[in-house]
Amino acid sequence: MGDVVLEYRREGVVSTGRIFLVEGSLPEVSLQSFEKVSFSVMMTHLARAVQKDSSYGVLLVRSDYANLRPTRLDQETIDLLRSDPVTAIRSMTVPSRHIDIKRKPLAVESSPIRIGYDALADSFGDQIYCKLSSNMMECPVCGRWADIEVRVLVCKEPKCSFSILMKPQSSKWATIETIDLLGSPFSRFYLPRAWNPNSIWISKQELQDLFDHWTQEKVANS
Repeated sequence: MGDVVLEYRREGVVSTGRIFLVEGSLPEVSLQSFEKVSFSVMMTHLARAVQKDSSYGVLLVRSDYANLRPTRLDQETIDLLRSDPVTAIRSMTVPSRHIDIKRKPLAVESSPIRIGYDALADSFGDQIYCKLSSNMMECPVCGRWADIEVRVLVCKEPKCSFSILMKPQSSKWATIETIDLLGSPFSRFYLPRAWNPNSIWISKQELQDLFDHWTQEKVANS
């Protein structure tokens, strides 16, 4: 079993990099190189690469930020890249928020969705909600706005340099896996949510205790 590695650097709105295969101690196998291509073209190259073997995982590597650790793409997204690349690429694009200043939006159309996600954001479970704004996401480690690359939050703050898989839920909210956050090396997190007993910051141990308690309740009620 091996991994398809997408290694790239951003140059404004385009990317340059390569795609290669690593498998155990064997030499890496070059699959594709690209220069100054759009996000959709880059991901199309990746979709072709993962067709070669259904057992391959996918690693995302930003070569322009040495302190960022490689991020492993979730299996659901990999499967979608293989079966329906167009839908997969669309799902990796964070929905934009368009405001038409010439027309006042009808509150009756947006209110139910807004209230629904705002309520979910205050709940605790396998996923934690983080704020979105355009193509930026609130970093759960330092609290600053971070870039989003290929469904990965990439915080470039020197004292943070954190990356984690994310999933857009609406134009205002995205989710991260609680267990992924707990697996990070940081000792505290910026999570200003209603379930946080400290309101804003929470230690890793406190978050672990909450997660353990929630997991026990979930098992007991299943």
